[in-house]
Amino acid sequence: MSDWRKKLRIKEFNALVFTMCLFLSAVFWLLTQLSDSQKTYTPFTVEYVNTPKDFVLTNELPNTINLELESQGFQLLKYELSPSNNLIKIDLSKVKFRGNDLDKKGILLNNLNIAGLENQLKNQVEIKSVSPDTLFFNISRFKKKKMALKPRVTVDLGEGFDLVNIKVIPDSAVISGSYHYFLDNKDVKFVIDSLPEFSDSLTYLADLDLGVGVDLEEEKVNVLLRKENVLKQNITVPVQVINLPSSINLQLFPNKVSVSFYSSNTVKKRLSSSAFNFIVDYNEIKDNETANRITVQPYLIPQNVQNVKVSPGKLEFIKKND
Repeated sequence: MSDWRKKLRIKEFNALVFTMCLFLSAVFWLLTQLSDSQKTYTPFTVEYVNTPKDFVLTNELPNTINLELESQGFQLLKYELSPSNNLIKIDLSKVKFRGNDLDKKGILLNNLNIAGLENQLKNQVEIKSVSPDTLFFNISRFKKKKMALKPRVTVDLGEGFDLVNIKVIPDSAVISGSYHYFLDNKDVKFVIDSLPEFSDSLTYLADLDLGVGVDLEEEKVNVLLRKENVLKQNITVPVQVINLPSSINLQLFPNKVSVSFYSSNTVKKRLSSSAFNFIVDYNEIKDNETANRITVQPYLIPQNVQNVKVSPGKLEFIKKND
């Protein structure tokens, strides 16, 4: 074997030995570091438990808290490697609530509750501090009730189209939460503000979120939507007189007006002349002895109709004293 080959093998052997020594040194250094006491800031997911009986939380609370942990590196490693598994329970039975039978408030100083939090950790880990250090709780009397579901669609359906039918399945749901919600709401209103494109009909899965302290047995409901082309429609409507003294008789010529509007045929079929209400106001002419026409004004216009116009816009009249 030539000398240069021997030298090459010696160099390779020396490099291997050096690498192994470097690796072992790193391992020993890591073991030394992990065996020493260390501190780390670690986020924990929070679960709030033991809410007072017949009450419900009504304010926004943090989903995570940060714990300053101290222990040997080996003990802390599990919290660093799998943060998604880190869970801390906040026990509301430890909170002193003050208030009346309907609403109460409470404060929990986390740094005074460290012992209770440490009992939930394993491997002799010590908690040095908690952030946030204070939690504020609002609770209200719990109530449960079945309520109707009322969607409101705020989506542009496209030019020349109108929404003619909305059906919710199920049409009601059992709502549970703070009594405040039931004072302010007779039914469950929710907004649909985004829809995929559709031609005539669509079944849309709506996700209901009523906010903090309110839950539904059905968090998702099907909403059946149907739309139609908007067309020009016409209807004849009688005109009523308002503010007319009992001693005066006012005869209108004509006493009906032609109303044009845009709607779908389905909406048009549901409408009658009583769905519209047009008026003339006697106060407009009572002090004008030379007036011979009076203005027609809209008083009631049904929903789902557009661009309402009335003809004639002014009516002739004869005024007589009874």
